[in-house]
Amino acid sequence: MKSEVGTSQCRKQSLIEDARKEKEISEVTTSDPPDDTFDHPDEGSSTLYLIFTVSNTSVSPFSTSLKTFEKHGAIIYHIETRPAGQCKMKGEELECFVKCFIHNSSTCSLLSSLKKIAGNVKVIKDLSAPSFPRKVQDLDMCQHLSMKFEPDFDKDHPGFGDQEYKKRRGYFAELAFKYKYGNVIPRVEYTSEEIATWKQVYKSLSSLYPNYACKQYLETFQQLEKYCGYTEDSIPQLQDVSNFLKERTGFILRPAAGLLSARDFLACLAFRVFPKKLYWFTIEFGLCKQNGSIKAYGAGLLSSYGELMYALSNKPALKNFDPEFTAVHPYQDNSYQPVYFISESFEDSTVKLRQYALKMKKPFCLRYDPFTCSVEILDTFQKVRTALCEIKEELKNLCSALDKIC
Repeated sequence: MKSEVGTSQCRKQSLIEDARKEKEISEVTTSDPPDDTFDHPDEGSSTLYLIFTVSNTSVSPFSTSLKTFEKHGAIIYHIETRPAGQCKMKGEELECFVKCFIHNSSTCSLLSSLKKIAGNVKVIKDLSAPSFPRKVQDLDMCQHLSMKFEPDFDKDHPGFGDQEYKKRRGYFAELAFKYKYGNVIPRVEYTSEEIATWKQVYKSLSSLYPNYACKQYLETFQQLEKYCGYTEDSIPQLQDVSNFLKERTGFILRPAAGLLSARDFLACLAFRVFPKKLYWFTIEFGLCKQNGSIKAYGAGLLSSYGELMYALSNKPALKNFDPEFTAVHPYQDNSYQPVYFISESFEDSTVKLRQYALKMKKPFCLRYDPFTCSVEILDTFQKVRTALCEIKEELKNLCSALDKIC
């Protein structure tokens, strides 16, 4: 089981790089609000995107336009030029695209000066954001795999020279690739060897859970044994577990062919879908405090006999969970971790994570619609108003229920 833990680590490595980059950008441009134009003149500086045309008959107009940006204190980050599409003669005019950083109080004067020496000056207020799934069906396209830890490429993988293992792994991958949203997850006939392996792991780990696992895990594990066929002699089917999760949490499972890219993995979570390999179950690693003791949560630890005991020994360093620090902390790929992070409680971690997410820069706000299983960009007054009306109706219902209780 531990050999498969390495695959989830690659995902975390890519997330660490994303978080580290985000932090570096934030430190460099602490006064830079999320990319916007000049809609809020009293909020300091912002990023401005402009398109304009200049004469291509000489270098003077282009040079003059750049000096205009400098004159008004604008810092140019990016510039592109191309022949203007509507010019009468080929090469007569250049169309310029400029991304600059400028104080909002200087924006109007910059535009006024630029219009005197350039034509068709336009401010772009809605740059195209990176594409992302908008409907849950779009997750069928989110199957980009990281091959770093695949047995065909990783010589340290225990299955690198095992052709039977590779063949079996390929069978599971094919099932996952063929799966489409709305389909029933295929039921798998596990081999006697796989069931024997499962039995050994199951017995070893379940004996440790009462002393090492957090109460939430223990309670849920009992429910899985009761309703999903979790026993030492039977490997549960993903569809059975998915049905259970849907009823309890609103989440469903989706078979994954291998280690998904961080972007695709997080896209699935946005739609309350958890991608899972058909033969291994994992979420994340971590420790939490409960009744004065430190307990483990997440199958990353709770499915590894050795790491579970190691994490709760006096060997690794233990630090308080802080998303700002944890997100950029170095992560070991091929061994147990030298550092584990402790959450005061699940509630405390949720609050910290939400606060961390609010600091991430993005040019728009999103809203998940659980009725249509779709993501909506809140970019108009009407969309926000509609969302507020729905919340208002829900509050009325809750207030009515509260009145009847009281």
